[in-house]
Amino acid sequence: FSFVQNKWSFVSPLKIRRSNMCAISTVSPDRIYIFGGKQSNSRSLRNVDVYEPATDQWYSSTPLKEIRSEAAAILI
Repeated sequence: FSFVQNKWSFVSPLKIRRSNMCAISTVSPDRIYIFGGKQSNSRSLRNVDVYEPATDQWYSSTPLKEIRSEAAAILI
């Protein structure tokens, strides 16, 4: 969502389609992190994906040590 333009826009899709994941966003640097989740076959994931709005690109990061779905995340 762009607060400046007051509208939603489409961005690059995640590399792996999933549900039940958790996410956090950071301001500096400007990133969105997606952790774990479930694929359509109910397989839980360890994946961590990072989105960079400036480049409209998703990158894989170091996987979680354990599979996680329906989890929560907080940035302090």
